[in-house]
Amino acid sequence: MYALTVAFASGVPPPTCRVVPPGTSTSPLRVSRFPPPPPPPPQPNSDSAASAARHTPHHARETLCCRNENLMLANLLLSEPHVLRKYSHYPIIGTCAGFHKGRMFAKKSQKWYPFGASQWRKEAVLLRAKVSIAGYYFLLFAAVAFTHPFFPVFLRERGFSYGQVGAVLSVFSLTGAVASILLGWRSDQARRRRRYIIGTMLVGAAGYVLFPYVHSFGVALLLAAVIGGCIMSSQSVMMALVVDLFRHQGTAGSFGQLRVFGTIGYLLVLLTLVLWQNSPLLEPSRMFSSVALLLALSALVVLLAPEKPEEVEESAHLTVNEVVYLLHRRDIALYIVAHFCFVGALMTATANLSLYLQWMQASKPFISLAYMTSALFEMPFMIAMGKLSDRIGRTRVLAIAFIALPVRLLLLTLFRAPVPVLLTQTMHGLTFSIITAVSMAFIADRVEPRLRASGQGLLMAAASLASATMPVVAGLIADAWGLPALYGTLLALSLIGAGVFFTLARQTAPAEASMRVAAQTGGQA
Repeated sequence: MYALTVAFASGVPPPTCRVVPPGTSTSPLRVSRFPPPPPPPPQPNSDSAASAARHTPHHARETLCCRNENLMLANLLLSEPHVLRKYSHYPIIGTCAGFHKGRMFAKKSQKWYPFGASQWRKEAVLLRAKVSIAGYYFLLFAAVAFTHPFFPVFLRERGFSYGQVGAVLSVFSLTGAVASILLGWRSDQARRRRRYIIGTMLVGAAGYVLFPYVHSFGVALLLAAVIGGCIMSSQSVMMALVVDLFRHQGTAGSFGQLRVFGTIGYLLVLLTLVLWQNSPLLEPSRMFSSVALLLALSALVVLLAPEKPEEVEESAHLTVNEVVYLLHRRDIALYIVAHFCFVGALMTATANLSLYLQWMQASKPFISLAYMTSALFEMPFMIAMGKLSDRIGRTRVLAIAFIALPVRLLLLTLFRAPVPVLLTQTMHGLTFSIITAVSMAFIADRVEPRLRASGQGLLMAAASLASATMPVVAGLIADAWGLPALYGTLLALSLIGAGVFFTLARQTAPAEASMRVAAQTGGQA
């Protein structure tokens, strides 16, 4: 759990050192050249182990004796959880410690920092990471706000049929599924995140610059494939970077706080376009240039994010077979299936909501209000549910989403008036927010650190595949039996996903409960 070692760079026999409780010295570590007092002799006619434990003073249990290089700091920290909890705020915890010219040092991310370094350095690094990742999501989804509503309209204006428009959108998601797995694997191999995020965003920006000049269906498919692969794969690597940086501070809670800026960017652009009637930004060349600029800025913002390139040597030998092995694990495979069903049902229902409301004779402002309502409920729930999952476990919070989605789709199937449908949009926080913030943490908890981006790539691939296939199936069902039948089909799909998830929950819930018990005694959940 904590790979802690004691290394001695000077080559001379090290002095005896002790970890002294805070408050007794100005430094958290005090080096003493005198051995600690021997424990009192055991009383006669008693078990030696029990006697030693009974007569050893309590403060001696918090004393670390380093008599030679074969004794490791991890021995005490792993065997005495209360010591780990008590000293977890010191730089030595989770780092490699050693002596160099008589001073104790901690090794962090390939650099050496003396003990007692100011806490503001760590806080500054975390603040820089938060600003960078929040800016990435803000700019990315601000760009999505341009393309999501108006990209199909642009393709129709270029003379593409409805089938060709659907094919372009499907290719966008399909290549995103493949690229997420491949780029995640490559990122794990190199143990670098920023270069892949920046590269994919810049390539995607270049693709959008070229789109105003597209008149051929084949060229549109090619550009959509490139852009989809870049945008989707960059998000999977970014989620791995979030886990790298915030895994000790609550993964889901931290991700929810950062991902919510994407929703803010999306809403701000939509409000701007709604309030600015006949905006010149909607002219094709300006619209795609604006999207390209936002993506390029998001790539530049990622430069601010720090990296923690641990385990480079081990990850360099990562093979594709080891990534495929993740799908052979029962817990990963079951959750990927459940995630596919959930995202397919939720996103298809959301995409067709405007048509459903139009079928109910709702006005265009009312349709816009329905989408804004879901976005407003999405933001606070994404933060709250992420933090809740860090406290009570991923499985319990995900169970809320897998129960809420069938209820939401059942209500949509039964309702025939716009106002009740609008009320169901308030459940967006219990469905979309949870699956977005908690799923990535659920996978991150279950994959090896060196397969972190590969695991996130599989998760993104499942979502992209659902986004590519389910709209086509939904269109066929709606054409044959109508929109209510479409939502009934999505209800059945959500129930299948819920069944798969609760089959998995029998295994994951007890494991998470034991991890919470370990966390209460000083471990890391």
